[in-house]
Amino acid sequence: MKGLPLLVAGLLILPSCEKYTLSRVYRAEVLTNYRNHARDTVQPDLGRPAADTSVYVVAVIVPAGYDWRKDASYGSSGCSVQLWKNNKLQFTTSAGDDTGVGYSPDSHHLCGGHLYTEYCSSVGTTICCDGKELLSYGQREQLKGLLVKDGNIYTVGRSIDGKGFCFRRDGVPLLKQDSGEVFGDFSNPSYGRNGALYENLGAVCFSFRNATSCYIVRDGEMKDVPTVSSAARVRDMRIFGQGVYYVSDYNMSMMVSGPGVSFVLPSGSRWLTASLMPHGDGIWVCADSATGSVCCSIGGQRDRRLDFPGGMNLIYGGLSEFYSLGYDGGDLRISMPGGKVIFSRDSTFLLSASALTLAGDEAFALINPKETDAAPYVWHEGKETRFELNGYLTAIEVEISPPR
Repeated sequence: MKGLPLLVAGLLILPSCEKYTLSRVYRAEVLTNYRNHARDTVQPDLGRPAADTSVYVVAVIVPAGYDWRKDASYGSSGCSVQLWKNNKLQFTTSAGDDTGVGYSPDSHHLCGGHLYTEYCSSVGTTICCDGKELLSYGQREQLKGLLVKDGNIYTVGRSIDGKGFCFRRDGVPLLKQDSGEVFGDFSNPSYGRNGALYENLGAVCFSFRNATSCYIVRDGEMKDVPTVSSAARVRDMRIFGQGVYYVSDYNMSMMVSGPGVSFVLPSGSRWLTASLMPHGDGIWVCADSATGSVCCSIGGQRDRRLDFPGGMNLIYGGLSEFYSLGYDGGDLRISMPGGKVIFSRDSTFLLSASALTLAGDEAFALINPKETDAAPYVWHEGKETRFELNGYLTAIEVEISPPR
């Protein structure tokens, strides 16, 4: 992906609302907005997947002759969004101000075979499911989490017009804070498809910090959490069962704290980010530096450490395996612990953390080449399923029933 720093540098100056914004994912390695009318597409051949496997793919379509990779119009005209299941098109919907459907890759959230989209306009926020409006409200927010539970839509969104955030159920505020930063979002695979929101013991939960304290929230009820360091130095906080765990800066490294746990990350690297991930019967901490990433267990299989060479990695946990997604010398790279590369390709866009998903321990990835004559495709176990369309793929979900 040579030339990416120049691409990124030119994009970061754009405003941060859906009408003009770029995808806000993966360390600012993002693309421009793309809004134009759809053209007819050629149905991709996903083959005949196993009867118990469903592969969902989201695509954004722009008209013939329009180069979405350059997007000189900065999203001034329309586009459309499609959802595919295996080899069948499920629906196509227009995107933009007049529809309330978002077109940026980071605004697409697959959950249970349904596509939830968010759209921030000049007057408020709209959330749609499969192209149909679910709810809207007059505050301009960037969603950090979205979770569907018992027919209700729970969201937590950061205010675009100011500071703070709001936790909502079906658009109605349950908790509003004028300041504070929510832990987790859709760009962090440690949190999964729901972003900052997750269920714990039947409650919808998330955590946040402000200038002085850290808090956990269960069904809208907040409680402060004493920490061994200042709130500003806490990198992540999660509820696991009855306990609360967090990662904070510690000397030249980072430390995980929780009930009966005081775990210091390996030294020798300047850890830039760190987050907690539930996996198997334990808890893991994933940390990233400029030269490599590490994933360490702090419960269950204790003292297990997995190393991923190369910096700027996203770490994904499967049934028993871990994978990393990132760049190495300009190549988009999918790796396993110890540096075993299972996929590598130059001149490829990484649009969002939703570009990779795991079904059991099998990896499925969305590949959007930079070449104008190259079609996007789904990569799985060395096989490529191409989508002959003028556009790009934004999100993928694989469901296996029964799970394995």
